Amino acid sequence: MENVVAIQKTEKSNKPSLLQMMADKVHMDVDLFTKTVRSTVMPKQHTNEQFAALMLVASEYDLNPIVKEIYAFPAKGGGIVPIVSIDGWINLVNSHPKCDGFTFQTERDESGKLVSVTCQMYRKDRSHPVEVTEW
Repeated sequence: MENVVAIQKTEKSNKPSLLQMMADKVHMDVDLFTKTVRSTVMPKQHTNEQFAALMLVASEYDLNPIVKEIYAFPAKGGGIVPIVSIDGWINLVNSHPKCDGFTFQTERDESGKLVSVTCQMYRKDRSHPVEVTEW
């Protein structure tokens, strides 16, 4: 009997990875971008899958985690929850063609310390604003 060795040629996709595309957008090396996001936006204890999930949400909504438009908040019971910050909401509202402006309201405690900021976002096709509060 003759021994036959099958060789299968596989081709690597020419499509850049999600992280490469996001790093390119902010003109960073992909490794430095990844390390920066992991050390500044993610909780200390996180998995690769949690990091990937946050990056997918950031990419889907065109939010930049490095400038804190989106970040990972530790979820009760483990995991993370992607949170869009005020800056992220401003980005989302301003980039939408039906944006019709927004207002901010601040709440302070008795000593003058900032407690929360509420943003009301107006759209040309809606009669009532969307309201989001960051604590």
